[in-house]
Amino acid sequence: MGPRVLDHVVGYVSVDDLRRRDLDADAPVSAALADPVPRIDAATDAFEALADLPGAKGGYALVTEGGRVVGALSQADYARAVRLRRRAPTDGRPTAF
Repeated sequence: MGPRVLDHVVGYVSVDDLRRRDLDADAPVSAALADPVPRIDAATDAFEALADLPGAKGGYALVTEGGRVVGALSQADYARAVRLRRRAPTDGRPTAF
């Protein structure tokens, strides 16, 4: 029988989590999981969500809609999106964002 697939997120591991923990090379991923996974509802105002991220471990949060994870948000991703939007042409041409 192959690996069991869960239909829900049980955690996430960041590079910082791995650096902070003194783990053996053969330690399971579960040993490095971040403590409670911060979650933000998809309907939350973007600026409010951004204000909450510094308190989130690693500056990341899972985005949920109807109780299901639909994405992830980080301070770096949000800052990059703002920069791209500022650089976007204003002449109506299509943009990547």
